[in-house]
Amino acid sequence: MRIGIIGAGHAGGAIGTLLADAGHEVLLSCRHPEQLGERARNIGGQCGPIIQAATWGDIILLALPFSHTQDLDMAVKDAVIGKVVIDATNPSPEHDARAAKEVTEAGTGSGTWTLARLYGAKVVKAYNALSAASMTEYAHRDAPRLAIPIASDDADDAKLVAGLVSDCGFDPVVVGELASSASFDPGTEVWQAALTAPELRAKLGL
Repeated sequence: MRIGIIGAGHAGGAIGTLLADAGHEVLLSCRHPEQLGERARNIGGQCGPIIQAATWGDIILLALPFSHTQDLDMAVKDAVIGKVVIDATNPSPEHDARAAKEVTEAGTGSGTWTLARLYGAKVVKAYNALSAASMTEYAHRDAPRLAIPIASDDADDAKLVAGLVSDCGFDPVVVGELASSASFDPGTEVWQAALTAPELRAKLGL
């Protein structure tokens, strides 16, 4: 499967490496793709501008600073209409103060905030509740594996992303609809807690 990654920081690199190691085609992108050549090769992928990732990918992974989603070019937003977009971003009160406040006041989760800015995309919240370091260190560990929560308004999209999570060496836990991403956003009890699937389900009352 071709996965276009928008954002080339720690999260994009960590998830991209795991996906490439699992046999998926990966294209890493950012605003300055000329700086990504060696990094892309190191994770077993390729690099390009953001619009290339958005048009080339069968699935898109958002791994850029949270509030930057609303600043993406309209061509990029148009290119992801109808595609599954995995939202791995996290609102930070320090770096995304206004957006983080909007998410908190709305109470419907960061995934729904992202969906409102990528109208027509099939947004699935995942990969945001573990740090990049934890994903790199604990992927494919012996059972019990660590869990990655997933929130989606579409059962088929959730199943698709769950398969990718399993490919990366973690146990997927579908929490519920996209609004349920509020239960594993920053500041919650489970965010970056590095829990197994039974532990995560118990904490979330699933």
